[in-house]
Amino acid sequence: MNLIKSLFIFLAPVWLLVIVVIGIYDSLYTKMTLMSVGVVLSALPLLIFLSYLMLFKKLARTSEHLLVVLIPSVLGYVVVLFLFLKNAEYSFVINMLLSMSAFFVTFLYIYWYSDNGRKKSGTIINHKNLPEFPLVDYNGKNLTSAQFIGKKCLIIFYRGNWCPLCVAQIDEVATNFKQFEELGVSVVFIAPQSANNTKTLAKKYKLDFKFYIDKNNKAAQQLGIVHRFGLPMGFQALGYDSDSVFPTVIAINEQGKIIYNDQTTNYRLRPEPQELISVFYEP
Repeated sequence: MNLIKSLFIFLAPVWLLVIVVIGIYDSLYTKMTLMSVGVVLSALPLLIFLSYLMLFKKLARTSEHLLVVLIPSVLGYVVVLFLFLKNAEYSFVINMLLSMSAFFVTFLYIYWYSDNGRKKSGTIINHKNLPEFPLVDYNGKNLTSAQFIGKKCLIIFYRGNWCPLCVAQIDEVATNFKQFEELGVSVVFIAPQSANNTKTLAKKYKLDFKFYIDKNNKAAQQLGIVHRFGLPMGFQALGYDSDSVFPTVIAINEQGKIIYNDQTTNYRLRPEPQELISVFYEP
């Protein structure tokens, strides 16, 4: 199923773009202006949303149902369906099928693709000790999570530089870094990606952040947060592995006990920065 999702998120924008182009072409060269507008409207919202995510990487989270995308897509499909029922000509059938497929793709993205179907890890449990797992820094030095013991620590497993919501989440933490620093919290980011990608991201922030590499997903496997075929199809060409990691946040105290964890089942839903900061306030 994960492999199908990986292929889906690769093909979906391409198909939506095709539908938008067809709709615009029809609006310019046929008399089906309203029908064409409906076709474009059914496909354009998700296409714009995905393009915005990838181009700007400024959105750390969305609403669960993504109504800003879903409602216009539904409206476009309803317009096309209404016109089709009034006049079921052959050309109307084609446009109706295009609009229906665009709406279906949008629906699948929101309610099927975004749900990663993960099961809660049996090793990441509040009030239990953080298991020891291996890490590598971008200079190639081998380390373990044992180095986190003795300090309050916020550990964020992110999918990689390719993931726009992950990068936006890191930006949010950076914006609020002063509050973490005042609470004596060490902030750690871990991803299953190359040293060059990790180094590039680390150099972006002139803050006391720690960026580590989870080589071959060894830490994720130990923690039970590996996302098989979690990488969108095609991103392998950029040097990423097909297996990724579920976005996961773990907070530990000085003794290494887990005091908070977030194991979202929807990759678009992430904890707010203030929620993460509040974890470290003394009760």
